[in-house]
Amino acid sequence: MEILTPGEMAAKFDFVSPMKEEPEERVDMWPISFEYGGLKKGTRISISKAKEISAELRAAVAEAEKKEIKRAFDQERKSLEEANKRSAQHQQDFYDQLRRTNLAEQSLRRLKRSRNR
Repeated sequence: MEILTPGEMAAKFDFVSPMKEEPEERVDMWPISFEYGGLKKGTRISISKAKEISAELRAAVAEAEKKEIKRAFDQERKSLEEANKRSAQHQQDFYDQLRRTNLAEQSLRRLKRSRNR
């Protein structure tokens, strides 16, 4: 076993320890990648203004999605009402035909009874 001096020990620790990372340079301006309002594409704006624009865009997108969902919902509701009306009409027709069939069978039974007597 080798005995190290305090200086050698410190040198070994410094050698194996990770290098200190340089702090990132803070960017206070942000280039926008689209035209917005009176601002041209590439205009540099503050981060807080970029966040504000981002929030406005998210709100506009959410509002547009809400309107689209409402429109699709109303269209589906209308389609369902029409399908219910058609179903009710078909059911009514079915029961009318069933009633006619039952009446025809009854009259046939009566006719057979009258001929057998």
